[in-house]
Amino acid sequence: MNNDRAWMYQRLDSQGCLNPAFLNGVENFMEYAISRPSSLDGINIQCPCFNCKNIKFWNAEIVKLHLLKKGFVRDYYEWDRHGEPDVVRQSGEPSSTHYSNTQDRRDEDNLMYNMVMDAAGPSFNPEMPNPEVQKLYDILDSSKRELYEGCETSQLSAMAQMLSLKSDHHWSEACFDQTSQFFKGVLPQDNTFFDSFYSTKKYMEELGV
Repeated sequence: MNNDRAWMYQRLDSQGCLNPAFLNGVENFMEYAISRPSSLDGINIQCPCFNCKNIKFWNAEIVKLHLLKKGFVRDYYEWDRHGEPDVVRQSGEPSSTHYSNTQDRRDEDNLMYNMVMDAAGPSFNPEMPNPEVQKLYDILDSSKRELYEGCETSQLSAMAQMLSLKSDHHWSEACFDQTSQFFKGVLPQDNTFFDSFYSTKKYMEELGV
């Protein structure tokens, strides 16, 4: 399989039409994904479109339609949700320390996501109107929700790390609150960071984490 995946983010050509390279790439991606049993949940696969963000499961035709209409979720060069066993790097991707740190955050968020999926089991269907399923869906959504637009760290990961810091360094609730309020204030507007220990703990408990 061609490791050059620039086509994934070149959906439209200069005329605003679907790029032939993108169409061909989507076909190859779908063939690859459905040929990997580990990526299937019955007849459904995770949808890596810009809106579903590898959270929702759909059949192959719907996933293909979503990709053609909305494109891929950002930075999904490694098809780890669709049976790819090895890390694939684009030749143009940076190899600086900054990139390594970013990749570590992605891996941590992916680890949280995979832990939730493992706990849910192969029969998990986020479309079923079941309270337990809804709780799992909320956790999955939180594990992919950006802390702010363009941030590589998810809301769930950020809040879990804050609770871990409190435990490791024996922070008081007042210290936790002041630190949270500081981060909340310096992060971009409309961020999803919680500004108190109470709201963070309540959020995690509601998710069942």
